[in-house]
Amino acid sequence: MKTYQEDAQVQKNRWWILVAVAMFTFMSTLDTSIVNIALPTISKDLAVPMNQAEWVVSVYLMIVCSCLLLFGKVGTVVGRLKFFE
Repeated sequence: MKTYQEDAQVQKNRWWILVAVAMFTFMSTLDTSIVNIALPTISKDLAVPMNQAEWVVSVYLMIVCSCLLLFGKVGTVVGRLKFFE
């Protein structure tokens, strides 16, 4: 069984993997910033107190972090099945 350092396919695509991870990290940070900036408008338009509207950001971050852990595990399992048969 080869490790990812020994696998020529992974080494050939390592820069694309880095670009994909960097892009997804940037998009996640951008999404969180957009929600934080829009929060006062959301609070005013929906007539919700700001302290309750802040839960939107908290729940959003909890969901993103939970999905990150879940899909990280799925990626590991799928990667092992695909590359190490």
